[in-house]
Amino acid sequence: MSKSNNQTSTKPINDKSSSQQIKKYTHLEHVLKIPDTYVGSTESTDEEHYILNEDGTKMEKKTINYTPGEYKIFDEIMVNALDHYVRIKEKNSQGFDFAPIKNIKVSFSKEEGYISILNDGEGIPVELHDSEKIYIPELIFGHLLTSGNYDKKQKHTGGKNGYGGKLTNIFSKEFIIETIDHNHGLKYVQRFYNNMADKDKPTITKNKGKPYTKITYYPDFERFGHKKLEDDIIKLITKRTYDAAAVTDPSVNIFLNDTKLDFKSFEKYTELYFGSKEEVPRIYQEYGSRWAICVAINPSQQFEQVSFVNGITTHQGGKHVEHITNQICKKLADYIEKKKKIKVKQAHIKENIFVCIRCVIDDPSFNSQIKEFLTTPPSKFGSKCEIDDKFIDKLAKMGLMDTAINLSNFKENKDLKKTDGRKSTTIRGIPKLDDANWAGGPKSDQCTLILTEGDSAKSLAISGLEIIGRDKYGVFPLRGKVLNVKGEDKNIAKKIAENTEITNLKKIMGLQSDKKYKSTKDLRYGSVMLMTDQDEDGSHIKGLLFNLFQSLWPELFMMDGFNKSMLTPIVKASKGKNVISFYSLSDYEKWKDTNKGWVIKYYKGLGTSTPKEAKEYFKEMKIVNYIFDKETSDESIELAFNKKRANDRKIWLSKHNRTKVLDFSNTDVTHKEFVDLELIHFSDSDNKRSIPSVVDGLKKSQRKILFCGFKKKLDKEIRVAQFAGYVSEHGGYHHGEASLQGAIISMAQDFVGSNNIPIYFPGGQFGSRIMGGSDSAQPRYIHTKLPDLTYKLFNKEDSNVLEYMDDDGFPVEPVTYVPILPMILVNGAEGIGTGWSTNIPSYNPEDIIKNIRLKLNGKEMTNMIPWYRGFKGTIEKLNEKSYLTRGIYHIEGDSKAIITELPVKSWTDKYKESLENMIIETGKDSKKTQFLRNYNSYCSDTKIHFELIFPKEKLISLTDNLEQNDDGQNKFEKSLKLTSKINTSNMVLYDSNGFLKRYNSPLEIIDEYFIVRMEYYHKRKAYQLKSLEAELTIVNARVKFIEEFINGTIKISNMNKKDILEQLETKKYHMVDESFDYLIKMPIYNLTKEKIEELKKNRDIKAEDYTNLKDMDVKDIYLNELKDFEKCYKEFLKQKELEQYSDESLGKKKVIKKKK
Repeated sequence: MSKSNNQTSTKPINDKSSSQQIKKYTHLEHVLKIPDTYVGSTESTDEEHYILNEDGTKMEKKTINYTPGEYKIFDEIMVNALDHYVRIKEKNSQGFDFAPIKNIKVSFSKEEGYISILNDGEGIPVELHDSEKIYIPELIFGHLLTSGNYDKKQKHTGGKNGYGGKLTNIFSKEFIIETIDHNHGLKYVQRFYNNMADKDKPTITKNKGKPYTKITYYPDFERFGHKKLEDDIIKLITKRTYDAAAVTDPSVNIFLNDTKLDFKSFEKYTELYFGSKEEVPRIYQEYGSRWAICVAINPSQQFEQVSFVNGITTHQGGKHVEHITNQICKKLADYIEKKKKIKVKQAHIKENIFVCIRCVIDDPSFNSQIKEFLTTPPSKFGSKCEIDDKFIDKLAKMGLMDTAINLSNFKENKDLKKTDGRKSTTIRGIPKLDDANWAGGPKSDQCTLILTEGDSAKSLAISGLEIIGRDKYGVFPLRGKVLNVKGEDKNIAKKIAENTEITNLKKIMGLQSDKKYKSTKDLRYGSVMLMTDQDEDGSHIKGLLFNLFQSLWPELFMMDGFNKSMLTPIVKASKGKNVISFYSLSDYEKWKDTNKGWVIKYYKGLGTSTPKEAKEYFKEMKIVNYIFDKETSDESIELAFNKKRANDRKIWLSKHNRTKVLDFSNTDVTHKEFVDLELIHFSDSDNKRSIPSVVDGLKKSQRKILFCGFKKKLDKEIRVAQFAGYVSEHGGYHHGEASLQGAIISMAQDFVGSNNIPIYFPGGQFGSRIMGGSDSAQPRYIHTKLPDLTYKLFNKEDSNVLEYMDDDGFPVEPVTYVPILPMILVNGAEGIGTGWSTNIPSYNPEDIIKNIRLKLNGKEMTNMIPWYRGFKGTIEKLNEKSYLTRGIYHIEGDSKAIITELPVKSWTDKYKESLENMIIETGKDSKKTQFLRNYNSYCSDTKIHFELIFPKEKLISLTDNLEQNDDGQNKFEKSLKLTSKINTSNMVLYDSNGFLKRYNSPLEIIDEYFIVRMEYYHKRKAYQLKSLEAELTIVNARVKFIEEFINGTIKISNMNKKDILEQLETKKYHMVDESFDYLIKMPIYNLTKEKIEELKKNRDIKAEDYTNLKDMDVKDIYLNELKDFEKCYKEFLKQKELEQYSDESLGKKKVIKKKK
């Protein structure tokens, strides 16, 4: 589907013109449609934040639930006020006489749902803009991309992109500007509403009062997923107001709901985090007027930061924080080595400090409009902040030195050191390594280790060594993908030590943990060359290897050409002796449009190439050297692989353009170019594999599986393993068959909590409630086929109007199917891609059908709650975005409880494990979570039945209050894990235009699906009418031909073919494919009166079909197909009930007794 950053197609690809397909959004519409890019997520999230405690004396870290976008629109107005303070202060220092800001007042009303920020001082000029002819207050707050901060003359304000307060206006139901321009003696008031779409004319009155500006807004709570000003967002507003007091001059008074905040300095502000100096030691230092730094030993033994840039809270830190902490860590590490002769990792110092920074940066740049991470490099700060030796000496004596040394000793990972390599001429015990002859010797720095993607690629490389020799080149095949070693995982050191690939690589290369390499002289090889497939997965393997060196051996990563790759063709075009090689499909696609008559060969994997071709590759090696750029390389790898940067990756991926690829004629490529022009295609492909379409509810592999089932006419059972092979061959599936087999199995699963309607038939053990499907039999033992319901859902008549994908020049699965129900709601979905994930619950097909009928009749749809076929418990709504599922239980007597249903997706074996942990251990003090004496299980693969035995006093304690708390559970249910939550806050899908979109409700999903489904009914009807017209034309021509042959009007006997054709042309017979063969090649027995009658009868039937179809509204076609589906669906439900009854009747009461 076509993609553009500024345009969005409103309909799927069809035969209409591009102009009809593409819709251009206004800037305002774009902001509302993709809020993440501008204000952050509009979905509530649970995050840890520092907030003020109830008595206002301390900042405490707590998990709060809030909507980032809602907080951001408050912050935009606060930053406006702070920016105004800075501008006036700078202007007055230059000799101007503007009214200074002395007060900033923040007010809010939870009951009325408004927030306001007032600052006194110079008001906004109440005058018409010279060129725009709009009053300046309106231009500032009511028109996008207007700013006084575009000027690049060393601005020290926070805003500069022309969004600012406009974003607050856009995400508000009502937005009011109020200002007094004392220079003109005018007061200006103007009201905007409906997300800035509408506005009142400004009210301008004479007023000689003191100047001020006040912004009042009423957030559009519905866009943020709730109905009022929530307590947790109020806590953040309070915290941000205290932040403002910390970053403004002491002469400015800050008020919160008319209460004046009583601290006036940044140092005083840090006490909110640390308390007294006796409680938490800290060092505070100001460097000029632009830097204030406070460093404390963090009792929690983890790095934390609170930082501000030009008044903006940089929640994620950034280059300013890195600039200060890197200096502290390096200088203190050097100090410790000098004083104590101990080498301490800088990371061990960083893990023990809490840094507070307030700074002023020239023209600051951020990673996004959300402004949580400063990206301006230190060279462009506009000032220097060099941490001096006195500061480091104070830090060391404060106790940070001893703390870092202790941590360093504690964290010395002996296991990791055991895996170190060393420089030696021979190594043993590494399977499949073909070592270079010079490796580990005096000329080792001239050696290159070729790392290949699998064994077949290694064979290719070995063939090539016949050309380049074995002295300087070694070969080692990688098994799968290299571990992502970014250190957010607490067990990352252990994982690295246990990772066979990394351990082997360390030994082959001679790499040692924590060693800083000034050159490659101490290594067995001087460089690493990757030889991967030229597809997206090959790019990902390259990126993971770069990430490995950037994280563990950054000095090697920074050496230009240490990491390199060898390119091989992905397509070859040949004509005679001429051969053209292409290294990207994008380049080939551009070329093929203007070049015909060439023989094309696709090279999906390195295994496609012959040994002869391998020698050709190595004879003229096409090598790319990866170049380090100090401004961009580290940031690019962090963006791609740091698990905490998921939101940044969303923004990065929103700029994806599949036509933008690396120029493979360049031999030097920076890491940023690699990430932005090569790796990004893997990330986009990863999302397409992981996240379904709103139209058919299928992921890419599932769509291929369904396509191949239809292609094979899979009406008879076939082994899953055999069918997977068919899909690989005929569906263009180029990944592992194990994952493909797993996908087939999951599409056929029908136990409670899996599919409401399985797309494939489960013939055998396809998994059960016991282990949530992971207990399925081996693919070679189980069978599948397409059930009748699938044919009802995916009408074969649609196949003629679908758009199909292309693979190696052959048509494969459609871009999307168009089932008669939105299958994403029928069966739900889960998936984790790059930057995005999705989690969509299942709903009742009958409820979905009711809503579609309502839409067909022009009526409003009704709300739906999640539903899972066969689930006997209850599902209750907690709020707009979450539901509670509850199992079934009852209490018997004073010591027994019976459980006959578990919450949705609570699997039997896992629940047994939970029960085991609840059993009181004999001879030991019981924990709060231990209250069971024993339990018996009578569960089967379909039925839940547990009998729990309690000590009498424990059961009384658990059941003394069965009232539900705020989260919908009572004490017994919570303790026994008898509830689970279903959230609808992350319903992310590819929309009908091929873009990722977060949906707010299942009804919104139905709305978009319905538009596409109706379009395809119109397309199908048009196609069928055209086909019937063509068939009628042929039948009429045949009747006429036979009649004229019988009555002698047309002569065929003893005539040559040319004369016959001339007769037909003269009589203006219809041609099919520019030929009359459909007439003259009819069998001779067709030239009879009986055949004429048969053809006429057929003609009448087709004419009637044509008339009936033409007269039928597509709405009626849809209703008929829904009715047909319902009949089949009821039979399906009846069959499932019979199977359940049969299982329960035949099953014996098997008791599994547990320990007493």
